[in-house]
Amino acid sequence: MAIQWRHGIEDRRIVNAITLMEQNIERPVPVQTLASLVGISPRQFERMWLKHFGMGPSQFYLGVRLMAAQKLLHESTSSIFDIAMQCGFASASHLGRCYRKLFDATPGQERAARGK
Repeated sequence: MAIQWRHGIEDRRIVNAITLMEQNIERPVPVQTLASLVGISPRQFERMWLKHFGMGPSQFYLGVRLMAAQKLLHESTSSIFDIAMQCGFASASHLGRCYRKLFDATPGQERAARGK
């Protein structure tokens, strides 16, 4: 589904930024670089994100990476460490901490629940 429809946005700069985020899961692009690439200041970029999503761009980007990790947990047999690396996390424990905050379960618990 197109980014505009998934997120209910029309601003081309935000669409372009989300596209860049989704294309750079393994090696996350710094937020300041994203802002520059879409042609706005980092402060304006932050304000746009807060207005449209109620969170900053770095939080949104983390969510994009965590959703990618969740998809890999469901659809692959890769180790949690490999998934962490594929989604731009420093370690499996870093992925686990972030994952638990968003999904209220660890990656291991998620994978175990899938097997039931």
